[in-house]
Amino acid sequence: MPDQKIQLFYGNRGLLVNEAAEAAVQHALGETERSLGYERFSAAELVRDGEEVSLRLEALLNTLESPSMFSTRVVVRIDQAEQVKKGGGRGGGPNGAVLFEAILRRIAAPPEHLWLVLTSAAGRDSELSQPLLKAARRFGNVQRFIAYDNDNPSDWVRHRAGGKGIRISPQVAGMLIRVVGNDVGDLDQELEKLSLLHPDASELTEAMVAEAVQGHRHFSVFAMVDALAQQDLRKALDVLHQQLEQAPREHVRLYMLVVQQFRRLLLISSMLESGKPQSDILKKLGLPGFIGKQAITQARQFKYAELTQVYALLEAMELRLKFKAELAEVLLREIFGSICRKTR
Repeated sequence: MPDQKIQLFYGNRGLLVNEAAEAAVQHALGETERSLGYERFSAAELVRDGEEVSLRLEALLNTLESPSMFSTRVVVRIDQAEQVKKGGGRGGGPNGAVLFEAILRRIAAPPEHLWLVLTSAAGRDSELSQPLLKAARRFGNVQRFIAYDNDNPSDWVRHRAGGKGIRISPQVAGMLIRVVGNDVGDLDQELEKLSLLHPDASELTEAMVAEAVQGHRHFSVFAMVDALAQQDLRKALDVLHQQLEQAPREHVRLYMLVVQQFRRLLLISSMLESGKPQSDILKKLGLPGFIGKQAITQARQFKYAELTQVYALLEAMELRLKFKAELAEVLLREIFGSICRKTR
């Protein structure tokens, strides 16, 4: 890694952002000096008003300006850097303005003792302060870690599995991605689970993966759709509440998984009506056998006309959900209630 004193890592791949930041800290300090010269702050907390926040901000400013008594180098990591903005970030208060000016000044001219590492979950450049982004690019190192919907990180999964002491074939890696999704944080958690469950396996199999990922939210979507197909609104709402309680900010992603599943059921229903055999349908879907068979079973529980109505209903709800995030659970409950009424 280049010996850059200013580092900015951002993007929607949180695991990779964090690992890059940790590597930068380790490179600058090493293990011995880490406990003496490392400070970590949250910009989202520092831009708020209040006496306690002001004291925390003052501690950061002192660290930026003054060398440590115990270490020749000081590494300051500031997370949620999208809050570092000229207007003071989300709160727009005086603390935010002070934070912005201090960081921008130190990016342009860091003292001899200071290494600065900034991280953000921002998926687009426009979510970051443009003066800050421009300065970081000019005076330091900027890396962006972005995952797109059609990404297929199969090589990453295989390499990551190898690092955990387990082997996984391209086919089984592809199955894991199809079930869990392409978020590398989710994939890493499932690989960690698999390494603990099967430490002595010569190679992971589809059966091992299928057993391990039963608790993942993609399987929860199957459970919700099953309940909706059976008009069991209470069960569907219970699973929904559990998912949103575990990940309250992932309402749009959860909604898109439901849409994706109903789109798949609509396709299956169309093929069933045209008389295609199950083997041809499974081949067309490109899903692992056990998932494809489960989806076909679900599709048989709906009439094609019902699935058409449900899919149209989900599309109509999309904009409302995106622009009313605070009402996520209410809107999703409304969607589920409407689906049950449509399929009676």
